[in-house]
Amino acid sequence: MEGSIIEYIRDYGGQSFSERPFCDVDALVLSQFCYLKFDGLVPGPDEDRDIALQDLPESPEYESLFSDIRYEKSNRPLLQELLQSRRFGAMRLRGYVNLVETTPQVQFSAITFFPDGADMFVAFRGTDENMVGWKEDFNMTFMDEVPGQHLSVEYLEKAATWSKESFLVGGHSKGGNLSVYSAMNCSPETRQRIRNIYSMDGPGFRDEVLEGSAYLEIRDRIVKILPESSMVGMLMESDSNYSVIKSNSFGLTQHNPYTWMVEGTDFVRREKVDSRVLALDDAVNDWILAQDNESRESFVDAVYGIFSSCDADTLIDFNASKYRNMSQVLSSLRGLDEQTVTLLRRIIKNLVELSGAYMKTELSDEAATAREDLKRGVERRKEEVIRGAERRKEEVIREAERIREERTEKSERKKEERAEKAKRKTKRKAKNDAEQSGTEESAGPDKQ
Repeated sequence: MEGSIIEYIRDYGGQSFSERPFCDVDALVLSQFCYLKFDGLVPGPDEDRDIALQDLPESPEYESLFSDIRYEKSNRPLLQELLQSRRFGAMRLRGYVNLVETTPQVQFSAITFFPDGADMFVAFRGTDENMVGWKEDFNMTFMDEVPGQHLSVEYLEKAATWSKESFLVGGHSKGGNLSVYSAMNCSPETRQRIRNIYSMDGPGFRDEVLEGSAYLEIRDRIVKILPESSMVGMLMESDSNYSVIKSNSFGLTQHNPYTWMVEGTDFVRREKVDSRVLALDDAVNDWILAQDNESRESFVDAVYGIFSSCDADTLIDFNASKYRNMSQVLSSLRGLDEQTVTLLRRIIKNLVELSGAYMKTELSDEAATAREDLKRGVERRKEEVIRGAERRKEEVIREAERIREERTEKSERKKEERAEKAKRKTKRKAKNDAEQSGTEESAGPDKQ
């Protein structure tokens, strides 16, 4: 049966890593887990200590873990399942860092997990709710190295000193990009100890960035996983070294790891990215490659400037007044050059059409499912009626048998009662006859 990573832990969390080795789904679990706000709970990278997962609920800062309200309803059960599972329950955490700065634009967060019986997992957080994080993502289109990427290399080198064994690196979204970037730019000594690098729908790189790194050296160790309508993970992706999986959502919302479908202990695999999404991905990537760095920077600054005009520091702030903010965004478009506006309109138009197509498919699938459910319901009702009729027939037969048995028993009792009555009557008659005979004998001599 298909489910999310939460159902995966619930169903298979009873298996330790010694019983079943670390897998791709485990990598997504930890890549999502690192989005929780561990500030004040997990020791920093300069502290020579760690903390047990089981100690988190005892901390007065526990509720702050779920301060990103976008995913609170999913993150809470995720942590609860981790705490209760045998697979992750004994895990330890270390080296948490969370940095957000507006000048220069940088949003960087990382944490290292030590699952009992498995390799150390260095996890880089993807873009969170902070607007500056999205700006840094866009900066990747024209900068050879954004601040978060530079920090990821430093962090990886530091984390490598916390274990003498091989280890894993991974993350979701920008976290996946940082995982690959740090692995291909760290020291050879650190790089050779990395067993796998997980990029969960993480953006790719411009060719100039790959050419100056050890990408080819780590390529076979990269495990890049995309949902079937991936847009983020296909951004600047020039390699086909990835696998595609099923999501229970559509469009951009497939980027959410909680929509990725798991069956058993593996993802539900798909052959390729949806062709409709691929066309939009190609259009965006072609535009990026056709521009020089200065044009890309101007475009990114213009788009970021539009959203910055809304006076919202986070996506949560933006959504709190989304209608007023969207009005501001549309108003700001008038100040952009025609080429930028044309591209933005094309992207928005394609996204709307894509969402509509997926909605149509989703509704069609729901209708088909409803028909199947109705058919199964009719069949179940038919079977219930038949079973009910059979039960009633059996009950009637049992009742008739019971009545016959009662009548037979009653007839036997009456027969026995009549026989007993006749027996008593015979005895009384015999007694009376005997008494009468004795009286006559005693009266006989007197008469003579």
